[in-house]
Amino acid sequence: MSQIADLPAQRTLACGLRVHPVGIGCWAIGGPDTNLGLPMGWSTVGQAASLAGLEAAYELGANLFDTADVYGHGRSERLLGHLVARVRRDSLVISSKVGYFAGTAAHPYLPGAMRRQLETTLENLRTDYLDIYFLHNSSFGEDDRYLDGAIEQMRAFQQQGLIKAVGMRGPHRFAHRPAGRAPAAPRRQIRPVPQPVRPRPPGLPGRPVQTRSPRPRLPATAISLPSLPSTARAY
Repeated sequence: MSQIADLPAQRTLACGLRVHPVGIGCWAIGGPDTNLGLPMGWSTVGQAASLAGLEAAYELGANLFDTADVYGHGRSERLLGHLVARVRRDSLVISSKVGYFAGTAAHPYLPGAMRRQLETTLENLRTDYLDIYFLHNSSFGEDDRYLDGAIEQMRAFQQQGLIKAVGMRGPHRFAHRPAGRAPAAPRRQIRPVPQPVRPRPPGLPGRPVQTRSPRPRLPATAISLPSLPSTARAY
């Protein structure tokens, strides 16, 4: 773990976000769970180990933490929120996602559903803004009927200062569709929003590689969250 601090210096992403080369994925700490009739969690992760891992990563220099509303249906966000509450918010780059959990809405990409999910995400994470908000699911309804509205809502979140950058999660082998559902029709391409040209980050070839010193250890803390069942299948 001590090797994290010896990796190259931070990189610059869209909107000027500066991140450590090692990002911390927080899916596993959501615990066992299901969504859309599919198992999508881990049954072996504990609360104490999850918090200790988050704190250790931060102390070693990591600053990009990625979660989602559907990871443990809020549990992952709430655990990460304990770290957010204990350190300077501007020392973190927090990303979350929307699109897999619809609640009682007809579709997760309805503008009202997206607003409610973001409000809950910010509350869980104990912050008033996200650095990156991802569209988690590429299913925008029949004939992409919800696509334009989802894009407009994301831009509205940016204008309101609730998020800095917008992302789209790429496909991966865990992104299964429910059994029996027909493959989605080909998607029309989304034109990217032009970004201003920014100076190239430090650490170019031929220059000395910068390193980051580990952060001081955080004081010990204890929290109590509801226990989760251990019967869900794990990936």
